[in-house]
Amino acid sequence: MVEFVFVFGAHSWLKNIMGGLMSLQDEQIKSGLHVSFQGHEGVVERLFLQGFSLRQYDKGLAYIPNSIMLENSMTVQSKSLDRRRVVPVHLSHSTPTTILRLFIQELDNLLTQHMIDRQTNTKGDVLGLEKPKGGWDVMNVYEHSKKLSIEETQSPGRFWISIEAPYLVHVVYYSQERHIKGILAEKTEIVLQITEMVAKLKLNLHGEEGEISPPLVGNRRRGRATQASEPIGRRVFNERNMLRHRRPHADLV
Repeated sequence: MVEFVFVFGAHSWLKNIMGGLMSLQDEQIKSGLHVSFQGHEGVVERLFLQGFSLRQYDKGLAYIPNSIMLENSMTVQSKSLDRRRVVPVHLSHSTPTTILRLFIQELDNLLTQHMIDRQTNTKGDVLGLEKPKGGWDVMNVYEHSKKLSIEETQSPGRFWISIEAPYLVHVVYYSQERHIKGILAEKTEIVLQITEMVAKLKLNLHGEEGEISPPLVGNRRRGRATQASEPIGRRVFNERNMLRHRRPHADLV
């Protein structure tokens, strides 16, 4: 699901037009660039005369007026830099400290294995060509040297696990993906693995203590889509390995 985030402000029509003309003339931003400003971060999708659309890393879509570029600084990220991603996990406040310590150790093992798998997958052959009768010796030598240069310049995966508040664990990692689809797919994979771990260790998430799940037949209303940046403490893992939003029990009273 995609959530839409609209950014409005006291920006006049003239400022938006001026900002759009300056961006088109100087080519300050282009479609496909990774940018960050005022807490927003993502990939520029489309440019308009009065604004542009920004696909955020949490699958949200923000429409930004061009006048922001006249009044605020915008950072254009290089493709060679790793993208910092954060997955918050809010556990129940009744979780024992020993179980919390075990959960952090399992998270460390999970991310370590994830980084190893990512690095192993990137070391595959660049071209899977079979050698024909004419021979591909020169091409094979070129692709082999190209693959070695890519492996040398590629930085190792980085991650850490921090406790930001009581029972609030932040999983921070740096993605080496260069495209928005790869970034979103990697984060979804990590979120699903963490949710599986929560279910395997039989941990309770914040807001789910003593919650009674509603019947599936009587409840047919469509719930709102949750952002990927929303804490996992507000989501549950069901039998179909999908994430869905569960309203707190206090809101139903």
